[in-house]
Amino acid sequence: MADGREQVLSRTFGAIHEAIATSRTQTGAIKGIGMAHSGVVDSQRGIVLCLPRPGQMTQWRNVPLREMLEKEFDVPCIVDDSARMMALAEKHFGLGREISDFLFIEVGMGIGASIFIDGRLYRGPGGGAGEFGHMTVNENGPLCSCGNNGCLEAVASCAALIQAVRSGIQQGVNSKVTDFVDGDLDRVSIEIIARAARENDTLALRVLDDAVSHIGVALADVINLLNPSTVIFGGPLFREGKDLLLGRLRQAIRQRALEKPANEVQLKISGLRSEAAALGAARLVSEQILERLYVAAN
Repeated sequence: MADGREQVLSRTFGAIHEAIATSRTQTGAIKGIGMAHSGVVDSQRGIVLCLPRPGQMTQWRNVPLREMLEKEFDVPCIVDDSARMMALAEKHFGLGREISDFLFIEVGMGIGASIFIDGRLYRGPGGGAGEFGHMTVNENGPLCSCGNNGCLEAVASCAALIQAVRSGIQQGVNSKVTDFVDGDLDRVSIEIIARAARENDTLALRVLDDAVSHIGVALADVINLLNPSTVIFGGPLFREGKDLLLGRLRQAIRQRALEKPANEVQLKISGLRSEAAALGAARLVSEQILERLYVAAN
């Protein structure tokens, strides 16, 4: 097992053990564990197929995470994609409760999406629907960790924005970001970039504007294709930059999508925060546990 992956799993399993101990749950009372994981996940087999992030592709290829969880905790477990679990939480606990058809987009260190049709999560025949971050928005753009050039994730994720700001500063661009992090570029975050943009920092504003433009290009195509009533955004980028991004994004969509779906779609920011994926995973495993108990009782 790769050292980096082993450290992540050790910390994760340790956190679960600690949560169980802190809750003072009696032995045998826990009936299942749900886990959300970034990347491409085979939810039926509970395997992380890959994590398209720089330096992570080899470490997280074909990892039998569900099997590892069940061996560690001796209870049934589920493993699913983090963006799908965020969307599931949104459907049951957030803005999606009264909406049958909506698109959920998460923009964090990567970019993912989930599709709800007639109140149900659409996974696709192979379970891989929603890879919004790997739509091509610039065929001559930078190489994405998935191997394609110009993926949305490569130019508009939080990781891409942070790298763009660092690169600009290293090339001599004057930016308030430098002062906010006391010259330590390892401390640059999306929160810092949004703060600088609110103070009219040119570099931060340009980087955010470029990201919104790219997201608008991809989203306009999806709106034309699916005609969703609502698009809900989650993740750090829109959570931190709501006031900076939504107006510009609406403009980009209206410039590129067909008039009727572009004017009708509602753009909203999720009120669920960083625990949304865990909340969705807990909801999913609870549904499966209750279904098993019902079948056993009948």
